[in-house]
Amino acid sequence: MSTFEGKKEFTAEVQAALPEATALSQTSLEDAIALILPLEKKCRVNNDHNNLREVSLHLVRLCRNVNDWDKLNAMLSLINKRSSQYKSTLTAVVAEASEYLEQVPSVAVKVDLLKTLKEVTDGKIYLEGESAKIHFTLAKIYEDRGDLTEACNTIQDVHVETYGSLTRQQKAEYILEQIRLNLLKKDYIRVAIHSRKMNQKTIEEAGFEDIKIRFYKLQIEFYTHERNSWEIAQAYYKIANTKTSETFTTENVQAALEAAIIYLLTAPRDNHQHDMLHRVKASLTATFKDLTVNVHVVHALQLFAKDEIIVSPFAGQAEFLSHTTWQLFATPEELSFFYDEFAVRVIEHNLRVVAKYYERISLGRLGALIKLSRDDLEHHLSNMSYTGALVVG
Repeated sequence: MSTFEGKKEFTAEVQAALPEATALSQTSLEDAIALILPLEKKCRVNNDHNNLREVSLHLVRLCRNVNDWDKLNAMLSLINKRSSQYKSTLTAVVAEASEYLEQVPSVAVKVDLLKTLKEVTDGKIYLEGESAKIHFTLAKIYEDRGDLTEACNTIQDVHVETYGSLTRQQKAEYILEQIRLNLLKKDYIRVAIHSRKMNQKTIEEAGFEDIKIRFYKLQIEFYTHERNSWEIAQAYYKIANTKTSETFTTENVQAALEAAIIYLLTAPRDNHQHDMLHRVKASLTATFKDLTVNVHVVHALQLFAKDEIIVSPFAGQAEFLSHTTWQLFATPEELSFFYDEFAVRVIEHNLRVVAKYYERISLGRLGALIKLSRDDLEHHLSNMSYTGALVVG
């Protein structure tokens, strides 16, 4: 006989004990468990992995069969402590117990079971997929209860972007949920952190259209709070360039395109903004030629694309400023900010136009050309000079 007893099999004992334990559990669950536990130890100590898995599963099933949910949780914790090094056993036990989540008699029992499974799966790479799903389900229950803080805390630190056991679609869906919950909680720092996890190349692929649209809508909500017109315009334009479907029609494309133009005209002028403005203008007669884009929005775009002074209020300005896009996510304070920003963009456009045609001009003459008081003129010239948007000699 070898001096090294690495593995023994207890198949005969297991086959005899399991039916006996099942019958005994109908009168005494404690006695049934007491019958099985020594056998579980034998299998574990002697590395009988297959029978250890079967015995552990049977312990879980005994508790479920008599609807003793507290004992089930206790048994899961015990198996976790004893068999944490046995991957196949824990994987099978977690899969078995997860099936019971839809069979629980109440939400409270479900939460307790989820918490136990969370403890069992946490920190185990081979159970990372199951762990992510458990956190997700638990967070959803907390949200339904109105406890956003606990929902966010539950799902916050699950780094699904590093999980190899989840598909790219599952990862994207999970990150969307992390962003959404933090937006509801108004934790904008966390929103920014989770948003950076999203692989934007992936969501441009076929089959990810719904995820792409949902992601950029969340980004629009976030950047509206941040009062970042440029990023809002970018997000709307991404949505407008999404393949149509039964749920995302040409009307949705048109609305997104109009919103992209509106916020693009509200964004500060730089090389990127200027380039996008002309690309969007060109796309109206190419990519989006079949759309009936709001005439007032198109007119405003054409005004900014020309090197001509914009007389404010221009024709259709009232309709442009009353476009439904403005009110989608903005609070009254944010809406007021964007209106003011648009007015500033008109003034800055006019100053750039004058600078293009005049080498020298008096403040009086400049104010008369663009209909601006001396104080307002000095204010805007100072700002544009400071930011480098205009060189004042």
